[in-house]
Amino acid sequence: MEEQYEQEEQLSKSERREARLEERHAREEAERNSRASKKRMKWVWTFVILGAIVYGIVKLNDGPAPVDPLGNFIVGTMPSDDDWSKGNPDAPNVLVEYSDFQCPACAAYHAPVKRLIENIGDDVRLVYRHFPLRQAHPNAQLAGQAAEAAGMQGKFFEMHDILFARQSDWSNGNPEEKFVTYAGELELDVDKFKKDMKSGEAKKAVNEDYSSGLKANVQSTPSFFLNGQLIKPQPDYETFRAIIRAATPEPESAPEETATSTPEA
Repeated sequence: MEEQYEQEEQLSKSERREARLEERHAREEAERNSRASKKRMKWVWTFVILGAIVYGIVKLNDGPAPVDPLGNFIVGTMPSDDDWSKGNPDAPNVLVEYSDFQCPACAAYHAPVKRLIENIGDDVRLVYRHFPLRQAHPNAQLAGQAAEAAGMQGKFFEMHDILFARQSDWSNGNPEEKFVTYAGELELDVDKFKKDMKSGEAKKAVNEDYSSGLKANVQSTPSFFLNGQLIKPQPDYETFRAIIRAATPEPESAPEETATSTPEA
């Protein structure tokens, strides 16, 4: 009997040991499964977040710019009294140009846009705004400030024209001396020009234009908005002229006078 009891006790100990081993194995397996599940979820969330970022970038680049709730003008393109403009201030059309003085494409558009305002300036008002692409065009910011400094002496568009016409002369190296030379050619007060070009006021003007371009979802230069809507014309005069003509309302014809007969005396 005692021998049988010892065998049963040993069997019981063996069973308990096996049970503990099985329990430990089960616990380890559960932990491995939990870690694997967490790892899978981590990758799932990583892909979800990356997908959301990519989707957001695509929407930012390709989606339409937000529309001002007060009208049809895209946010950021409504003309203001602070804008530099040419043409008829009461024209039925407003052409807002976001541009970069160091941008070769902007220089290509300069001549047709200038001709447009000279020829049909009664029908369109040009508003010029700075949008310096600072990383690609390191001198664009200072060029914008030079135009602002000239504007403080009443010659913004005169400096604007020189900067585009001689873009290749000042785009490389330090352009400051070139800008000062242009100021002298325009018969500006050169000392005042040099001070104003580096002033906080000139920097603020350029930066505020840039900020309004971001609000309008400007992606490249030049960008044109006609009556608050983005247009993408070719850099030639006839294309611009046709677009402006199509947007210009026909003048109202004068009412016909009704003939009246004069009674005989």
